[in-house]
Amino acid sequence: MIRTLTLALIVFLVSSAMAGRASSDQQDTLATEETERFVQGFVRFMAYHEAGHLLMQQLEGLHSDPDWTQEDLEAYADQFAMVLMEPDPGDEDGMSEIISASLGWLQVNKAIAENDPHAPPHERAMDIICLMYGSDTQGFSEFREYTRPEDDCAERYNSIEQQVETVFRNHSEAQGFEIDIILDEPASDMIPAREFLDATGLLYDLKDDIEADFFLTDRTTIRSTNCTGRAEPNQFYFDTHRGQTVDDDHYIITICYELIAKRLNYGTQGLD
Repeated sequence: MIRTLTLALIVFLVSSAMAGRASSDQQDTLATEETERFVQGFVRFMAYHEAGHLLMQQLEGLHSDPDWTQEDLEAYADQFAMVLMEPDPGDEDGMSEIISASLGWLQVNKAIAENDPHAPPHERAMDIICLMYGSDTQGFSEFREYTRPEDDCAERYNSIEQQVETVFRNHSEAQGFEIDIILDEPASDMIPAREFLDATGLLYDLKDDIEADFFLTDRTTIRSTNCTGRAEPNQFYFDTHRGQTVDDDHYIITICYELIAKRLNYGTQGLD
């Protein structure tokens, strides 16, 4: 099923990229656009995954709850990301992003995920498709063949969507902290990654979505930076910086330019 799903997603991405294009379009241009579309979806999913961690900690304190394992938190953050990104069946751009996120995990070498609290990459990919199908089983009926009846995708989606809606979303007119965005000057070989973030507006989309729907209780920053020599360079990070008082606490979502650059370089070929 994994191989079949991989091929199906690749076909969808290629057909979406070429839809409405004149036959005279240059193949290298199409390939570049396809890669950028793929990277945008995968990186947006990772950003919203970290936003899930941010909201779980700020609004519910789940990261310090002894009943929640790290594996539980990572699985819930994936589900959170799926709810925040969920497209309508007719939203081709939104569907492409979700499918790109799934394909992105299918292209990750499972060996690099050993001793990782996240689910195995192929499971994360299948869960994304399951939750998309479960959000609208009629609108996304073409994805039913890539799900298992025992997963009960509709029930799973409805459960997490209801939790996000009732427990996390801000239904008052009050507004919490605004999010600061910092884009550090990139290293010379990271300039395309910075340009990609500027062109797609991914970080500003994340800021707008969080501020519009959730009440942040603490100072929060989204930052893109060069990570080589300072941190694992191919990741997003969510960090909590504790101050002397609760009012001094600070939360940061960090994206490494190296992650963007590597994904743009490899495209849909996969990561080792």
